[in-house]
Amino acid sequence: MITSYAFLLLIVGYAYCATLEPWFTIDFVSVSRAKVFENELYIADRAGILYRVENDDSLTPILDISDRVLLAGFTGFLNFEFPPWFDFVPCVFLWYGAPHPTEGASKSIISVVPVDPDTMQANPAEETILFSLDNPTDRHVGGFLEFAADLTLLFAFGDGSNAVPSNSSQNPNDFHGKMLRYSVSPLKILLGQTDEILSIPHNNPSHGSPIYALGFRQPFECNVLKQAGVQFFPPRLFCYENGANSWEELNLVEKGVNLGWPCQEGFERTNFGCGFPLKKQRSPLLVYPHSSPSVNVEPWNKIGNSISPGYIYDGSVTALKKSLLFGDLSGALWIANGDPDEDMIQIGSWVFDRITHNIEPAPTVISVFADVDGEPIVNSLDFETFTTTFYRLVLQ
Repeated sequence: MITSYAFLLLIVGYAYCATLEPWFTIDFVSVSRAKVFENELYIADRAGILYRVENDDSLTPILDISDRVLLAGFTGFLNFEFPPWFDFVPCVFLWYGAPHPTEGASKSIISVVPVDPDTMQANPAEETILFSLDNPTDRHVGGFLEFAADLTLLFAFGDGSNAVPSNSSQNPNDFHGKMLRYSVSPLKILLGQTDEILSIPHNNPSHGSPIYALGFRQPFECNVLKQAGVQFFPPRLFCYENGANSWEELNLVEKGVNLGWPCQEGFERTNFGCGFPLKKQRSPLLVYPHSSPSVNVEPWNKIGNSISPGYIYDGSVTALKKSLLFGDLSGALWIANGDPDEDMIQIGSWVFDRITHNIEPAPTVISVFADVDGEPIVNSLDFETFTTTFYRLVLQ
């Protein structure tokens, strides 16, 4: 059933002003992910190197897997995650693309590498590959990787297609277009027992299957949601989905839901020939189109071309706590704001609009992430020089 409450998010719009202040520029192909761990910021170059940002803004490489990363299409070193039990078993989990013997194809790899807790250096020679998926292309491979509060590991893959939609996202026997959920055994990692580090939780939607949700096109990043500081159980997520022809999406992902691709894009059914209704189908929370028609109404008066991930703000500006900050490759910065006295998933209380700022032309927005103080950093890539600039987004 297609849920109708999703439109409620977009009824009212408002404008918000902020200031972009350049922080530093680095000669990276692209920063794929930036995360804070134990009050230090780590950033991943898509070419295959993981760095720690020092107090003087210098970068210390702590892991180099560039010799095994395929830097092509949409793939590369796409994500990393330090586990919640790092003090017991220090290691880092990786999501990256690797070469495939078939021309134009790729492999998606989930692995774990031990970390020296004193220096935070990780030795790639001790890598253990946990999961490998063959992709027909190097596009729409996904990239999301994160632990939930119940210590399960969530990671997601795209449909693996190029421009032509694939029905793999609706195939329960294919991991493309799916979010997977596994239990992880830190003891087996500690003991060097590579078998069964990952196991399927008993409370996944289907017994014996790692699939947690389906119907994705390109789930390259998500936010694991919290309520009163505690993550939901089972996990709830906001996932950013790049559209094909018309719509960019933000989706609420829960246990067993079907986001509808390739049968639906935005709120519209496609001509892919799917049978409706899809079981447990869920329409997006938020959409915006690639072009604006003549009627200036919500949400069509907000346009972009490729949604960029963000995060739930919990910084120093009290009035903006629980706001979702994110962006678009076109340069748009967006804020979706809910009623702070209500559960943030109460969709009807939210408004959505663009953040205006002081830099023209607007820099591309690859992602918006939190610094060590919870304040927003805009990750921008110059596609001509392939340099990455970080901007501090100063909220009022």
